[in-house]
Amino acid sequence: NIHGKTISYEIWKGKSKVFASTFKAKPLKNEEVKMVVFGDVGTGNEIQRKIGDLVVKEKPQIVAITGDIVYNRGLVHEYDRNFYPYYNTTESQFMSSVPFFVAPGNHDLETRDLNKYKDALA
Repeated sequence: NIHGKTISYEIWKGKSKVFASTFKAKPLKNEEVKMVVFGDVGTGNEIQRKIGDLVVKEKPQIVAITGDIVYNRGLVHEYDRNFYPYYNTTESQFMSSVPFFVAPGNHDLETRDLNKYKDALA
């Protein structure tokens, strides 16, 4: 039975390990689970930094984002600039140990023309 236990995992590409982390398995029957739910978070500004700090500080076991993960068009470079740095930093690999469930919003799907924007629909 793995309920409530910490599980280690690794991701390999060929013969090279590219990532390793841990997560906590399904909680025990009477154990509380902390979940943070929020949306409209992809601005890449100081407010985004404060939201990211609050989410990490709460130490949830699950994070759900209700849409508009990034602004303005859902391009790869917008995720790299406006989303990932707020939850995965050198000091805190938060996204590596907490499951994130995200739903795309209108800004994430704004650009659908892959001929014009090669990194659309990221």
